[in-house]
Amino acid sequence: GTEEQWVEDQLRAFRETYGEVKGYEFAEAFMESILSLATKGVESDRVAEVLKDGVYEDAYRRIISVLKSVGVTFEGVDADDDTENSNPKMKIASKMRDEDICLSMLDKLN
Repeated sequence: GTEEQWVEDQLRAFRETYGEVKGYEFAEAFMESILSLATKGVESDRVAEVLKDGVYEDAYRRIISVLKSVGVTFEGVDADDDTENSNPKMKIASKMRDEDICLSMLDKLN
């Protein structure tokens, strides 16, 4: 699909620009994880790697937290062929929670 090609193009450009930088593989796993959520709405297979390595774990968890704070909900992905995975993948659910997303005191006062 076109989204998948776009993600591949982004990762290729990132690799060509930063591939020789120390720690690149951690950044690539993080970027792939974020792009997967943004385009497919499904966690990447590399999320477990991001969380295990710990380099971008806090950043990834912050992004998930921000998404949840504005009403995004996650649900498990059916993984019939991935039963040995102890960390089942999640996807963005089709229905959001109704959250008050006013971000400042002035918004609340008006």
